Amino acid sequence: ARSVSENQKWRIKANFEQGLPWSATMYGYRLVDGKLEIVPEEAALLRRAAELYLEGHTQEMLADYFDKAGAVGRHGAKISGTGIIQLLCNEKIAGDMLLQKTHCIDPISKIHKVNHGEWTQYFVEGSHEGILDRETYKKVLAERARRVEVLGMDGRDCTRKHRDSPLSLLKRCP
Repeated sequence: ARSVSENQKWRIKANFEQGLPWSATMYGYRLVDGKLEIVPEEAALLRRAAELYLEGHTQEMLADYFDKAGAVGRHGAKISGTGIIQLLCNEKIAGDMLLQKTHCIDPISKIHKVNHGEWTQYFVEGSHEGILDRETYKKVLAERARRVEVLGMDGRDCTRKHRDSPLSLLKRCP
């Protein structure tokens, strides 16, 4: 199993060096013949989510919008507000790819570790058609940074974050 795993790692690394993804399960795209292709109906939801986010909608409001539209993730589960923000801030949505964000450290247990610089990462600019144009993508990133700085979180309602606390009604957003 370890030998097979090492061969697989070599093939994955060779793909990365050529700027090719190994797999992709990102909402809004599907992998066809080694290339990311837009799923039109999913892309339309993501574009609208970006507009709503820039208009001031919270993560919960975005999750409700996706839920009402019947959108589900790749494995059939509802997409959370946090997940939607992560999608909108992923470089793939603008047409770029950062390869080897994670690394399989054990082939038997299939444990993956987030790559914090331990392994080479490969950035491929303009690798595929983006769902958002670069200007909108940059605005979304700036809005997320603003919300994190001002609110200390991603623009969520403070009382909802602590809704299980008996004092939650006494908490106020900054």
